[in-house]
Amino acid sequence: MRKNSFHLQVLTMVLWLMITMTCFVHAEGFTYMTEAEQIDFAKSNLTEVYGYAYSETENFVFSSTQQDGIATMAFWHKDHPEWVYTCTFSLTDGKRLESKTPFGSGYVRYPGENSVRAVITEITSRGLLKNWDKGARETFAELVDTWAIHSTSDLEKGLVSATYTPQHALRDFFLSCYGEEDTWPTAVTEWFHILLVENNLPAPEEAAAMDGVMRYRMEGEWPHTITEFRNTFPPEIAKALKHPALEGWQVISGAMVEYDAAPQDDSMRNSPVNNGLIAFAKEDSRMLCMLIKNESEDWRVEPIGESTLLPGRNPSITCEAEALRLARFAIRYDGDGKNEISLTARIMSTQNQLYSCRWENYHEKDVATGDIYQAEAVFYGQVNITHSPAPASDGDASPVSSCSLSFPDNMEYLDLSAFADVVRNSAQDMAYALPEGYMMCKGVHLRQKTSSRSKDLGTFKSGTLIKVLGTEPGDPFPWYHVQIGSLEGYMASNYVSDGSDFSHQYTLPIAMALAKTTLEEHTGWFAPDLLTLNPGETMHVLAEYGNWYYVCVPREGSAGLLMDVDGIYGYVLADQVRIGTTTLGLEWKMAEE
Repeated sequence: MRKNSFHLQVLTMVLWLMITMTCFVHAEGFTYMTEAEQIDFAKSNLTEVYGYAYSETENFVFSSTQQDGIATMAFWHKDHPEWVYTCTFSLTDGKRLESKTPFGSGYVRYPGENSVRAVITEITSRGLLKNWDKGARETFAELVDTWAIHSTSDLEKGLVSATYTPQHALRDFFLSCYGEEDTWPTAVTEWFHILLVENNLPAPEEAAAMDGVMRYRMEGEWPHTITEFRNTFPPEIAKALKHPALEGWQVISGAMVEYDAAPQDDSMRNSPVNNGLIAFAKEDSRMLCMLIKNESEDWRVEPIGESTLLPGRNPSITCEAEALRLARFAIRYDGDGKNEISLTARIMSTQNQLYSCRWENYHEKDVATGDIYQAEAVFYGQVNITHSPAPASDGDASPVSSCSLSFPDNMEYLDLSAFADVVRNSAQDMAYALPEGYMMCKGVHLRQKTSSRSKDLGTFKSGTLIKVLGTEPGDPFPWYHVQIGSLEGYMASNYVSDGSDFSHQYTLPIAMALAKTTLEEHTGWFAPDLLTLNPGETMHVLAEYGNWYYVCVPREGSAGLLMDVDGIYGYVLADQVRIGTTTLGLEWKMAEE
């Protein structure tokens, strides 16, 4: 018994020594992963994450350092010691904490280094850039599709053109992966120029915008034709350009996409089958319009506005047709000695099968300083703004600053000159905000009581501003006690927001009186008259009640982006008004009639 007890004591002592030694080893800075294991992990990163062949990892140099409980493995190709990758590991548990690549990018369409390197490896190993012909262009296009690269319009259209050069294809591929060239990481810029030299290619020159009409035929899942034009227009829109509101305006530039077949997906039926953007000039004034063509209809022009374009400067508009029939358009301004500006936009459906133009990205380069300013409409009116200062004289990069604002993404209400100031100054005070005490609903029923089975007082359209009187408990969400004009009731809180997610999807329709009509207090036979509306007066449509609209008439001027919460609320007969996206658009419709 004593012998067994002695053995137990010895075993306990051994275990205590093992635990102590383990703690000592860790305290001395050793890790669960040896340096050799860290190198193996770094090599697996190179092959599995960054797209290198395993044989290429043998040409990498690896260096490990330890500090404050963290091991850092730095590694680089022996021919490019300036391109440094890093992996960091915890010394206490051996877990990988972070990996960094010199080729990383924050570009929203960045496909990842693995995809970029895979395409580059294929086009160089097959000699496509040195033997540039139709077959090489087709193979390049297949590789781009295989690796799910979001092509720029120039790359997509260029690869079907016999005049497209390999250096432009390489540059446009990098633009597709990394965005504007002046935002590329240093390693990416160097890699691009090395590829040019290795393939005996000259640096690509910027192609001057050409006058005339250019068409590009695109096959694939959604066969379509892209038409771009400058200082002229294609004959199929000639009828649309005879609109009386366009008298005196001259075409500057435009682009449009036309698909071979109508969409079969029900989710796409509210989007225009064919659409485009077109810019006009009248002296120093500039105006941007939408081109819309649904099935069995002619092309028509709908206005976006004059403030959307910069006065006195002529933009170039190109089209980037993508999946799901959501064509993306680029509006670019060449440098005027002060700044180079570009932005992208899409035409989207709103409520009541109306259309609106939504901006997505804004890019500006200050020619004098080299600073880069960018804005991205990321989600329902949330705008991320980034300022990237030019590198200092010693070559060191200055810190990048960023902020997030709530700002409408409707091009119809965008003053581009003012917005440029917002982006340059990250102007928080110009961010979008609702009136105090009000919130915004998103297509929800107004109930008499706090129950979904309670009497329905109407379905209010997304974008309606509601005065919040209080909060009541609910399951699974609380209820807001709200007031909308003379109506009072309850709305489920999950359909109500503070407006920070405002977007084109939450833009109220605007109605215009066709003739002298009456705003009624309710829809009954003996409803008191609240107001006499003259022809052309506008109002926001908040809800529909059979052949009546519940509306809000602004106290002054025309209906704009937001309803006037202190306006006059009442009912108008639906057949007495015309519905549209903006007051300007309705004025055009009235002029056409």
